[in-house]
Amino acid sequence: MTVSASSAEPIKEKVAILGGGVGALVTAFGLTESGKDYDITVYQMGWRLGGKGASGRNLDPAYHYRIEEHGLHVWAGLYDNAFGVIRKCYAELDRAPDAPLGTWQEAFKPQNFVVVEEKYKEQWYHWPFTLPTNGQLPGEPDARLFLSIWSYIEEAIDLMRHFLAQHLEAKDDAAPPPPKMDGRLRRLINRLVNNIETATMTAGDIMLYAAQQLARRLAEADEADDNFDLGDILRWLGSGVEESLERIFLSILTHFVDWVWDDVQDKLDSLVIRQAWIFINFAYGNIRGIVDDDLITNGFYKVDDQDYRAWLGKYIRDDDGLTLNSPLAFFVYDADFAYEDGDFSKPRISAGVTLYTIIRMAFTWKGALIWKMQAGMGDTVFTPLYRVLQKRGVKFKFFHRVKKLHVADDKRSIDAITVGVQAKLKNPGQEYQPLITVKGLECWPSTPFYDQLVDGDALKAVNFEDWCTDDIEEIQLKAGVDFDKVVLGISIGMFPYICCDLIEQNGDWKAMVDQVRTVRTQALQLWLKPTAYELGWTLMQEPLLSTYDINPIDSWADMTHLLKREGWPAEGDHFPLNIAYFCGPMADAPPINPGACGPEQTCAELSQEAGHAMVRAEVLDMLNNDVGHILPNAVGPDGKGFMWDLLVDDRPGEHQGLERLEAQYIRANVQPTERYVLSLPGSTRHRLDPGDSKFDNLYLAGDWTLNAFNAGNVEAATISGLLASNSISGYPERDKIVGWNFGRGLST
Repeated sequence: MTVSASSAEPIKEKVAILGGGVGALVTAFGLTESGKDYDITVYQMGWRLGGKGASGRNLDPAYHYRIEEHGLHVWAGLYDNAFGVIRKCYAELDRAPDAPLGTWQEAFKPQNFVVVEEKYKEQWYHWPFTLPTNGQLPGEPDARLFLSIWSYIEEAIDLMRHFLAQHLEAKDDAAPPPPKMDGRLRRLINRLVNNIETATMTAGDIMLYAAQQLARRLAEADEADDNFDLGDILRWLGSGVEESLERIFLSILTHFVDWVWDDVQDKLDSLVIRQAWIFINFAYGNIRGIVDDDLITNGFYKVDDQDYRAWLGKYIRDDDGLTLNSPLAFFVYDADFAYEDGDFSKPRISAGVTLYTIIRMAFTWKGALIWKMQAGMGDTVFTPLYRVLQKRGVKFKFFHRVKKLHVADDKRSIDAITVGVQAKLKNPGQEYQPLITVKGLECWPSTPFYDQLVDGDALKAVNFEDWCTDDIEEIQLKAGVDFDKVVLGISIGMFPYICCDLIEQNGDWKAMVDQVRTVRTQALQLWLKPTAYELGWTLMQEPLLSTYDINPIDSWADMTHLLKREGWPAEGDHFPLNIAYFCGPMADAPPINPGACGPEQTCAELSQEAGHAMVRAEVLDMLNNDVGHILPNAVGPDGKGFMWDLLVDDRPGEHQGLERLEAQYIRANVQPTERYVLSLPGSTRHRLDPGDSKFDNLYLAGDWTLNAFNAGNVEAATISGLLASNSISGYPERDKIVGWNFGRGLST
C-alpha cells in the first residue's frame, strides 16, 4: 500500500483478477481475509461466475427453472480447504437456519452409496458399495494429514484384512496352510505378533498383522526427531537381521499375496472372491511400488513421468490382467477424464498424481467420501462466494472477457491487458445484477438478464461464453493505473489465445502450455417420468456410478434430490420423478495440434453447434445401446432402444418419441475455458507455482498450476487460490493449507 502525498491517505493496491472460477474467487477470498486492504476487481466473461463449475437456471417457462450444469459435480470429503472456504462463506452470509440452504450442512449432504462397473469375461457386473462414514467434518480449522505415508500404508493393510475376511467367508473350504518361507522370516513374524493370541488367526491374518506392526514402527520413525534409532527395532527383532525394515515388510506382504493367490486363482468366477482378490492385489501393488521406488523419501514426483497403470503393472501380483483392467485401476482415469485427446484408446494419467489422489481419497476423507450439493453448483458454491466477496468490497465486471496479456518492454512484468467489452449496461453507474431467486434461493440463470443491457433484444442472439463471438469494443487496462498486480485465474486451455506474449518471452510458459494438456468433456441431463427403481435400478436409490466405459458417456448419477429446488408443476406427466446426470470425455475432432503458442483450434473446430451435434450422436448411441445395463426398464426387451416417451417434455404442443430428447439438456464443453485439465505423465514438472509466474506482477490461480493435487478438481483449484493469496499478501500461511506439501517426500 502506498500513501498519496497530497491527501496523506493510503492508496489501496489494485489487484485485477482475470476469470471467475474457483481458483480466482478463492484468491479474492484469501486477500480479503488477509487483514490488508486491496482494491480488487474481478473481470468475468459473460454473465455468471463459476468457470467449469458454473451452472444456471433455465428461464424458459417450459423448463421450470431446472438446473443446468457443465457436467456432474460432487465434492469429496477430503476437500478440507474447499470446505473451509465454503463454511466461512455460509457463516458470513448468516442465512436464516430454515432458509433454503441456510447452512453449509444443508447445502452439502453425505453420499455413501457408489457403484463401479466391472467387465469380466465379456459381461458387466455391478460393484455396489455402501461406504463407511465417520463423525468428522471436512474443513475444520485444525485439519491436518499424517506426516508419514507409512501411516496410510498401515490403514491400507486394514483394508486388506477386511477383504481377506470377505474372501475367506465366501469360499466353501478351509483356509489354506501357512506358506513356505525360510525360518528366519518366520521367526521375525513370530516376534512381531508375540503379544497377541494367534490360535484363531489364519496364516494370512498373522502375516498382515506382522506387516502392520512394521508399518507402524516405520511411521513412528518418520514422525520422530533425528535421534530415532531404527537399529533399536532391528535389534528387537533379533540378532542376525541384516535387511532394512522396508525389505522385511515387503517380504512379509509378498508372501501374504502369494498365499492368497494360490487359494483364489481357481475361484475367480465368484464375484465376491474376485472383488476381494482385486482389492488385495491392488493395495499390494500400490504399497510395493511406493516402497520399492522409495517414494516416501523422494516423493510422488519421482514417478510423475510414468502412466499409472504402466507403473502399477510392475508391482502387482501377475493375474493375467485381472487387477490391471479392473474398475479400481481405471476409476481414476474416468473420474479425471484421463483420456488424451478424449480418445478412449489413450488412457493416460501420471502415476505420481494418481498415488496422491488415491491416498487422499481412501484415507483422508471426513464425514463421507462424497458430499452431494443440494442445488446447482452455481447456487451452492458461487452464489455464497459472490455475495460474501461483494460484501467485502470486491468489484465484479461481468461481460468483460480477457483478450490478451501484454508483456512490458523489460520482459519482466505485465504492463497492459486487452479486455473485450461484450455488452454495456443501461445503467453504467451500477453493477450488473446477475442473480434470480427460485423458491427462496438466489441462483444464476442460464442466460443473461437482457433488460439490464443496452440493445438487449439484439444481444439475445449472442452466446457470451463462445470465444469466437464479437465484442462491442476493446479497452486497455494499464499497469499502475488499473492494476498493480494481476491474478490470472482463467483456465490454461485459453492461454494460446490470450497469453502468446508470455509464451513467446518465456520458455517455461511454452513448456507448460504444450505439456499441461486439456480435454473436451460432454454431459447429459434427463428428466424422467418414472423413478429409478421403476426404471429397473433396484440396488439402491440415488447412486453415483462410474467406469461403465462401453461408451464415452461413462459416468451416471441419480440427482433426483434436486427436484425440490426446481419448479416443476406437481401434476401428472409434467412432474419428473427422476433426474439422471451423465458425463464423460469428448474427443477432439480433428485432434488438436500444438501451435506456436500452444494447442489452438479454429472457430470452426470450436463451433458450439458442431459440438452439440457430436454429443447428441453419442447420447443416442448410449441411450439406445448401453443404458439398458443400468436402467433395464427404460429400453426394449432386448436391452436396446430407449423408450423416449419416458422423458418429461413440458414444451407447448405434442412431442412424441425422439422429439422429447430435445427437451433434455445436452452439453458440449468445447470452448477453451471449459476444457478439463489433464495430468498426463511427465507434465507436473511443467506446471508453474501460483507465486512464481516468471513475471513480477503476475500471480496464477487454477487447477492447472502446481498445487499438490495437480489434477482437475475443486480442491486443487482452492489450494492454488490460497497459494496465490499467500504469495501476494502472506495469508494464509502455507503450513495452514491442508495437503499442499503432502507426498513431496521426506527429503524435501
